[in-house]
Amino acid sequence: MAAMQDVCQSAVKEKELEQKLNQVIGEWMYHTFTLETFKGRGAMLLNVDMTMKITSQLEDSLMLLASLSSSRSDIIVAIVH
Repeated sequence: MAAMQDVCQSAVKEKELEQKLNQVIGEWMYHTFTLETFKGRGAMLLNVDMTMKITSQLEDSLMLLASLSSSRSDIIVAIVH
């Protein structure tokens, strides 16, 4: 009975992780990088303001993904034991 509860709890946690991962995928699916001209040579530089915003979002996503990765390992260990 306890093993069945562990599997069910792990399945619920796995579903939550999948939802969070899909959220991150959704956030990054449509990001675009805007280039600006540099000294009349054409589009060569990323827009600074947009790049700073995207960098901040990227850092947030990386922290979330690291957390998800750690949580997933915990779930796998719980199922194996």
